[in-house]
Amino acid sequence: MHSAIESEFSTRSGVFALASEKVSMTLNSYGEYDYVVEADLTQDETAAISKLDGLRNADEDEISRDLFGDSEGISYDPVIGYHSGLYCGYASEGTFRAQGSSGGITSWILAELLKKGLVDGVITATRAATSHAHFEYAVLRSPQEIRDSAKSRYYPLEFSGALSSIRAQPGRYAIVGIPSFISDVRRLQRHDPVFAERIAFTVALLCGHQKSTKYGESIAFEAGFNPGDAEQIDFRYKTPGGVAAGYVTEVIGKRGGIEARQVVSAKEAYATDWSAGMFKTRFSDLIDDCFGETADITLGDAWIAPYISDPLGTNVVVVRNESLRQLLEAGAKEGRLKLDVVDPKTVKASQSGLIRHYRDELPYRLSHFRAHGIRTRVRPSAKLPLLRRRVQDLRIKIASESKQAYAEAVARSDWDYFVQKMDPLLHKYRRTYRLIRLQNLGPAGLTRRLLEKITIFKNANIDGKGMSK
Repeated sequence: MHSAIESEFSTRSGVFALASEKVSMTLNSYGEYDYVVEADLTQDETAAISKLDGLRNADEDEISRDLFGDSEGISYDPVIGYHSGLYCGYASEGTFRAQGSSGGITSWILAELLKKGLVDGVITATRAATSHAHFEYAVLRSPQEIRDSAKSRYYPLEFSGALSSIRAQPGRYAIVGIPSFISDVRRLQRHDPVFAERIAFTVALLCGHQKSTKYGESIAFEAGFNPGDAEQIDFRYKTPGGVAAGYVTEVIGKRGGIEARQVVSAKEAYATDWSAGMFKTRFSDLIDDCFGETADITLGDAWIAPYISDPLGTNVVVVRNESLRQLLEAGAKEGRLKLDVVDPKTVKASQSGLIRHYRDELPYRLSHFRAHGIRTRVRPSAKLPLLRRRVQDLRIKIASESKQAYAEAVARSDWDYFVQKMDPLLHKYRRTYRLIRLQNLGPAGLTRRLLEKITIFKNANIDGKGMSK
């Protein structure tokens, strides 16, 4: 049965624990969740778990078609999936936008569902009640709790405990998660009538990849907080000016035994090059669902002009559930939401990097892991341009090496050790990207770039001579 609970090659959402009481979740030494099997599983338990395995079922098309295919006014896109409404916008009501990572629409929707009595509780990430982790899934039951729990968590999460709460307490619930987690929930609903009845709405959050706990810890460590001394981390702290993509992390805790607060920009923190993928969990390289195709609604950041230039943040929204579409439209008419209706091309352009990673380059990554029985809608293939293959190889190595190097750096109490171990890989990675950019320019672009540099050099010499007189 171990192949069915091979933690590194599963989505680690925690749903397997709902199929058997013998299965639980624990954080390993690298800050990633692992499944723990406490006793031999029966054949029935093994079969039940296999049906929930998102990396071996490849059934997102079937699930989404059953859920949304016959809905009135529904459209379909091979990448976005089914959709009845596409928007870019933000919550103009109250402090939803200010308190959120992006446009605040996710929190606004969840609060509305509770206010209108459409759900009795919301399963979402919030600050952990215990000291073993910074964040955890919990059942929230008031709009104020939703506001207090706003913002993105670049942190590993699993919802076995929260789902157990649903099983124990009847009611209607909404659940929030990254696309692969929501698909796991949909499989759970298919095979367990309790969850089919009680989970009324599913909300997917666009996600490039999941981080381990060591991502946030490393930012704090670099800022002078010893591992374990960071008490609060805000990964999307909003500051005036700048752009939406200019991530800023706020760390609060004890530094040298004294209460301290440090605000660190993405340019200052070593591990925040998101595309390089330090501290990335393995399953993030193996899934093909870009837009949370099985979710009632999907939300993310609108990484496209003109929205990307607004530091307050703007959401891109894909709606599939008619009740939620009506909720959004009513909010816009009442002036509580600002929504621009957009087309599929705009939605996909806002997530071009995500699509390239989850679809275009996934076949090459899958070719590395054929022996693990992974089955997605995308088939393994080693066919990819040389430099793009190089990027994928380096990302896989960076994700793996960052775990090992950071563990040793902590053991040595030496941040510089981590930098020294990772620098050679990061230099290779950035050099490869420079070559890709040059290649993309083509002969005409390279000539133009060379002439520009020659002109700049000549002008600099002329200015220098003029100043020396």
